[in-house]
Amino acid sequence: MFKAELAEIKIQFENTYYHVNKIMLPWVNDFSKPDVILSATDREIQYEADLDENKGIHTNSYYEGICFFRKISEILPNYYSCVFHAAVFEVNNVGIALMAESGVGKTTHMLLWQELFGSNLKIINGDKPILKLKNGVPYAYGTPWCGKENFGCNDNTRLRHICLINRSSKNYTEILGKDKAFNLLFNQVYMPKGTEQLVETMKIINILLNDCEFWQINCNKEIEAAEIASNTILSNKLL
Repeated sequence: MFKAELAEIKIQFENTYYHVNKIMLPWVNDFSKPDVILSATDREIQYEADLDENKGIHTNSYYEGICFFRKISEILPNYYSCVFHAAVFEVNNVGIALMAESGVGKTTHMLLWQELFGSNLKIINGDKPILKLKNGVPYAYGTPWCGKENFGCNDNTRLRHICLINRSSKNYTEILGKDKAFNLLFNQVYMPKGTEQLVETMKIINILLNDCEFWQINCNKEIEAAEIASNTILSNKLL
């Protein structure tokens, strides 16, 4: 058993195996009263194992960690929060999220920005950050679930721009229309099973649509792609 704080939510983990302790170390925090207590049964762990297409590679310790991720994703809307599939970083105090279909290369594009901005860029999470509303304002928080590259930290950023990565031979960035932005968020935000939680998640999406700027970054894998995208987004001027 241990305690950790994710996106300002105090969680007590009643775990059996060690994997979740290991990945949660940067978020471990001692507090007297948790907001929620989580545990995973043998049946739930086996359910996650049965879903795995690569059976035999992972252990029950790993699958217990997946159980906790799923449980956290389901309860987050109770705290004005949700998981979304994106790479999030902060540059010059501006929070930016990159979203893309699997294999398109959101991490590759993020690393081009990192090459461009160096120490002025901080990666919050490379794959599954938590989005949280604070007084109606969206912030992105780091989580232990940060992709195979393990890019991320226990920090947060005020989210201002959400970008769709699209592979193109020509580098240019354009405004993403609200309809396409809604579809993007709907497909990349974790949708919980509970009715009340689903309603709260849709409220979060609606606030994002009105609070953030949405862009489509059409790009190749050259440094010019980050130069053009950053000049357009950070200056909010179409090139």
